[in-house]
Amino acid sequence: MNKKLRVAILSQIKALVKTPGYFFALCMILIEDNTVIAEELNEIDNRQRLNVKEQSLLLGFLLQNGIDFTRPDNPLHLIELKDKTYELMENLHSVIFQPNVNKMKEFLDKDPSKIERVNPSDYYKGDDLFVEQIFYSDNGAYDFQYLDFLSDRYVNDAEWLLKNRNFSCKEALEIIKIIQETISIKAQKINFLSLKEKIPELKKEAKKVFPKKDFDNQFKKQTSFLEFFQYSKLFSKDIINNETFIDLDIFENGWDGFYTGIVDLFVVEKNIFDESLNIELFLENFAVNCQGNISNSFANIGEFNEYDSRPIIILDEERFFVPILFQLCEALFESPFYWTLDDKEYLKQVGGNRGKAGEIITYNLLEKVFGEENIFHSIDIESKKGRKDSEIDVFCVFGNKALCVQVKSKKLTLSSRAGSSEDLSKDFKGAVQDAYNQGVICRNKVLENKAKFYTSGRKEWKLPSGIEDVYILGITTENYPSLNHQSNIFLEKDLEDPNAIFMSIFDLEVVTHYLSKPYEFLYYVKQRTELVDYFNAENEIVYLAYHLQVKLDRDEKYGLIQLDNGYAQNIDRNYYPMRRGLNVTTKNDKLSQRWQNQEFVNLCSEIATYNFPQKTDVIFGLYDWDAETRDSIVKQLKNCKLETISDNSNHDRTLLSKERFGSKSGITCFTQSNIDLEDLSTRLSMYCRAKKYRCKADMWIGFGTISVSPNMTDTILLLKDTWEYNKEEEEFANKLLPQQPTRAWKLDGGKIGRNEKCICGSGKKYKKCCGKFA
Repeated sequence: MNKKLRVAILSQIKALVKTPGYFFALCMILIEDNTVIAEELNEIDNRQRLNVKEQSLLLGFLLQNGIDFTRPDNPLHLIELKDKTYELMENLHSVIFQPNVNKMKEFLDKDPSKIERVNPSDYYKGDDLFVEQIFYSDNGAYDFQYLDFLSDRYVNDAEWLLKNRNFSCKEALEIIKIIQETISIKAQKINFLSLKEKIPELKKEAKKVFPKKDFDNQFKKQTSFLEFFQYSKLFSKDIINNETFIDLDIFENGWDGFYTGIVDLFVVEKNIFDESLNIELFLENFAVNCQGNISNSFANIGEFNEYDSRPIIILDEERFFVPILFQLCEALFESPFYWTLDDKEYLKQVGGNRGKAGEIITYNLLEKVFGEENIFHSIDIESKKGRKDSEIDVFCVFGNKALCVQVKSKKLTLSSRAGSSEDLSKDFKGAVQDAYNQGVICRNKVLENKAKFYTSGRKEWKLPSGIEDVYILGITTENYPSLNHQSNIFLEKDLEDPNAIFMSIFDLEVVTHYLSKPYEFLYYVKQRTELVDYFNAENEIVYLAYHLQVKLDRDEKYGLIQLDNGYAQNIDRNYYPMRRGLNVTTKNDKLSQRWQNQEFVNLCSEIATYNFPQKTDVIFGLYDWDAETRDSIVKQLKNCKLETISDNSNHDRTLLSKERFGSKSGITCFTQSNIDLEDLSTRLSMYCRAKKYRCKADMWIGFGTISVSPNMTDTILLLKDTWEYNKEEEEFANKLLPQQPTRAWKLDGGKIGRNEKCICGSGKKYKKCCGKFA
């Protein structure tokens, strides 16, 4: 029944796009749904706009029988065609989502009390359950990322592409740049008003002016005027200054300029290209004729739409039409791979070339974070001579933590996009499950450290010492829709096996931009893997944006947190203008201020320089504390040093966390005037040992500082054994602490009052607990 409804709605959409004048309505849709104001990127209501896949669907249908350039009888008909398009596309969305609704009803009918305990893999058994999430997923990449990665992606296929398709990445990028610049200049003719986002506000204001009886008609007239007013520069000056424009009456010269001008916004002329750039060959690879040489078999979502691979429409001998610039960038990135598949002899090395290219791209991105000395690739693991257990694609190390990265280049096939659960399972296995299984093997071998490790040249490689944990990261070189959601549902693992996260190279580039230091990146991976069942989001960029703004951390008030896609739009607002070199203000930029202040950043950078493997745990421990306490840590370090400089005596501060999930941690800052570093380390160790036991904490960080030192810290210490009663430790603590006066400090850095509850969590007043030793 659902498939019949889908076919029926798609038939209505096909009929709509054949309506005379529809081509001009579609031009308006393409402009209004793809145009954004950089400073308002995080205010876009994506639910009110058609995504690229929906736009591509319309263009595919439009081209099947050739474009009808007939103009409508009345310009208001364009508004009607637009409205009908959104109505049908919304109906299509509802029908595509219906299998998910039916599945939920099926489980609720069985036993409503057990719905929360349903196994996701059981729930998602059956066809069509992922069509909605795949088709309506976000773009998955920025247009410039496709261009940035193009040459590296096809570095091993460059010779074949030039010989067989006259395709050069360098030349293609130059052509794309000219096309982008041409259309960008033409877009300046649009007075874009972001109407979709402003309609609610406009309606609110209109209710103060228009009478209730005729409100809908009057408001429709007002918004129609505004829609056309965005294109006022396309009309003749006469119609702009004439009331007929407001009434939307036909004014031959004025509307002629509109119809010609709105098409021209997408048009590029061949004569603007230098003769050294063979634009004709480029069009042979990426263009389709407007008169309909596109495949007529395309009829449904998930079926091959030739427009996706040929997103340029040739209008005549001198001009071509580029409806969606993003689609052109994507086709440039994707299509050459499919060309190589047609050569049966070359097919043998296509997969290998793509895999190697993906590993190099991943390596280059992570090298910027970890540095050349801490990153390795193509490491073979052998437990027995000549017997390969597995291979690590990329391996990164910082302190006592490592990152095992497995890179896959499996694409999501058309049959999976169309709803086949069997094919979706196969695709998932090749893109995610195999990467995970390989990662688990490699992780275990690294932690055991009994196998031999070899580089690609069969040179034995020594595993860095001190590694205590290995995180698993799966990378796909493809834009893989609903990757995160599928990973949460379909990944097969034993309970004792570690969690892992999976993202595309496009996501990885953004993550490495914002988390550019090894401990920042690894902490994010740690939080993602530890909280994989606690946070849920549509894509990786949502997690990243939330982490940058709030920090990924468990909240005891909630058992599960669903993150809204709006977080990702804050990345768009910050990252896209920066990468495109757009001159924008900080208006609406919620990422301009993050959860770390500069002094705390400097402290972590200093700790990172220590030759101490557990420095990673120290930084992670600091990151785990709330923002107020992180600020207080820096404050107390500075205050200790100032007091020691002032009176030449030793000073210390202790901060203790509240108990969270049955565990407490603390920090001691200790400063002395004596420049003997060994003496400082000894004293710090004694203090931390005693205070950790006294406060019944499981983890304790110590910072030791010499008053005359320019450093924030001169020695660090980490104690992370689970607290348990020990007679000797109790005697040691009782003996040491009364002899050394100390102050206790609350999380906000203020001194604890004598009658306040003690920081150790005993429930007693401070003066009757740890305070009696002060």
